[in-house]
Amino acid sequence: MDGTQQSMGMGMYGPNVVWWVKNQVAFTFQSALPPTPENKQPIINSLHLTDLNEFLQRNQLSLQSFGEQDIAHPAPEVEGSTSPLDESLGVLGKGLKAAGEGIEKLGETIEDSGEKIIERGEKVGGNGNGADNDLTNPRGKYLFPSPDRSGSTMITFFNIVPTENDPPDDVGVDQTVKVVNLFNNTPVIVTTSGEEIIPPIAMPNWLGGGTPDSTHGCPASPPIPVTAGDQCIASGYCPITLDGLSPTMQERFGDGVTVFVLDTMPTAEQLSNASNLANPPGSGIRMNLLLQDMVTGMQSADTFSGIVLNANAPAINVYHPQFPDYLENENAPRTGRDLYRILYGFKMPDHGLFVAGIIRDLAPNAKIECVRVLNDYGVGRVNDLMQALEIIQGRMIGGDLQGLPVVINLSLVITPESELFGTLGFVLPEQPDGPPDTILREGLHQVIQSLVNSGAVIVASAGNDSNSPEMPGRVGPRYPARFSETVSVASVTKGGVASIFSNMATATPEQPNGIATLGGNVAEPVAPIPPDCMTGATDIEYIIGLYSSDFYPKLAVNDCNDYYSAPNTSAWAYWSGTSFATPIISALAARMIEGLAAGSVPSSQQVVATISSSTVTAASFLPLGSNTDLQALVFPASQCQPVSLEKAPGVGSQAAEVES
Repeated sequence: MDGTQQSMGMGMYGPNVVWWVKNQVAFTFQSALPPTPENKQPIINSLHLTDLNEFLQRNQLSLQSFGEQDIAHPAPEVEGSTSPLDESLGVLGKGLKAAGEGIEKLGETIEDSGEKIIERGEKVGGNGNGADNDLTNPRGKYLFPSPDRSGSTMITFFNIVPTENDPPDDVGVDQTVKVVNLFNNTPVIVTTSGEEIIPPIAMPNWLGGGTPDSTHGCPASPPIPVTAGDQCIASGYCPITLDGLSPTMQERFGDGVTVFVLDTMPTAEQLSNASNLANPPGSGIRMNLLLQDMVTGMQSADTFSGIVLNANAPAINVYHPQFPDYLENENAPRTGRDLYRILYGFKMPDHGLFVAGIIRDLAPNAKIECVRVLNDYGVGRVNDLMQALEIIQGRMIGGDLQGLPVVINLSLVITPESELFGTLGFVLPEQPDGPPDTILREGLHQVIQSLVNSGAVIVASAGNDSNSPEMPGRVGPRYPARFSETVSVASVTKGGVASIFSNMATATPEQPNGIATLGGNVAEPVAPIPPDCMTGATDIEYIIGLYSSDFYPKLAVNDCNDYYSAPNTSAWAYWSGTSFATPIISALAARMIEGLAAGSVPSSQQVVATISSSTVTAASFLPLGSNTDLQALVFPASQCQPVSLEKAPGVGSQAAEVES
């Protein structure tokens, strides 16, 4: 699989938007066995994977298990470490060197090296990702309790590779839609032994996010630096006030609650460096005490698998795994809109930090675990999300989080709108329990249901697609916020008006799982006057939050430089979007469920109903106002705003050199 993926998205999003990882497929299986660690391999062994592969091979394609480099993994410990291919080539080189010792020796060496290269080819299958031809290996296979609690749900991910009989010009063609349609529209598979098996539900390995190739989702606009002397950050903090909080909630701070932020995330080293620049040791200068609080005592790891960090609040825990190269290099899919709402894509490693800072501000005693599931451009794969969710649920069922309250913040969106499925080539069979489009999200939905059944409160952003070039009106929430099991969060301005970009919080009034709160708005662009070539901004009504990078993305797609240098080291930025309204509600949920056992945690609709009651909201603020544009109640929140800011500081300053 390569980084410059084939253009797949069409219709209103244009030809360069990508929606899934090329030549990968996910299957959803059910098993009667309980979802215990010791049952995982027996369940995998029972899935008829060889039979499914033989069925696919009739169509000149084959399944291939994920390799170590296909999943989130630790960063390489040693630069220049050799791959299995390098080792095989090394063997070949030694054999060629020995050729002078005799033709017979040379022949033996070539034969040995050929076997190694063939073996390597069987494992890689042309993808170059270290994949494995053992279909039953556990990589890329995630186990959850089934939503109806009768057994297990297993989501399995595979590479799609051509069989040996494929013509050479077919290699590299994206076969995802073909494979998904084949399995979803085949009622019964007859194996070579004559057995009839029901094929699993199939879906792509969806991409989503918080362009050459770009993807959907994304913040409402680029971040903008806060002036170092701004009165709003003079104390080293810029707190968000929950104006209508009840006396009971005012005494709660998230004690005993673990909040997971599944998002982008800078490295621990970058966070520490940014804190030191904002608060130089021994200088008496304290520009960002919130970041200092979160970094002092911070614990970090380069994997989320097999390790539990335990930093004491207000410090945070940071898990920063690496993804396959096609998600990390300069051709990686990306997301992000400019001030004109044009989708163009930019680096945003601080998106998750901004989210975590809001949660830390409002739930100061909660344990925060930041897990990198999106790349630095704000894009991630559904398999990385499921890997993280499997680990979280395992800890909830039989680990350190058993019986304890958990909140999962998902400031991201996944899968296209249902209206696009046909345009993208999917053929949707009729479903007995819902509309046809549910089949392409069924695996993700079952995982969300399973986590909620285990006691997690999942809070998700409704999305920022509305009133954009692709979506000229107000649209419904994106997934996973659209699932009724989540708390869906929309955005309003400081005046309580629907943010121009915000999607509705609920798809229908009959599904009351949505709420709206402060998320800011889109600033007014200020066109550059030559010789200046960088767009500025005015009317900046954004949330102020943490930002550790030393660069900012351009504010308009046609600006002359992609990035400009941060004008100061305060580590504060303006940013807006439902992504940043969501952590306000996550922090509120953490305060609500403080002291509750996992089995007593309310459902998403109960969370929304409780927010609108005297338990959470002060009597003087009841009933909560309703925003008809967003189909949601509005929970009041506020934050210091600058009196006036005619132009974003630093825009038009020195261009920044940003590593890919």
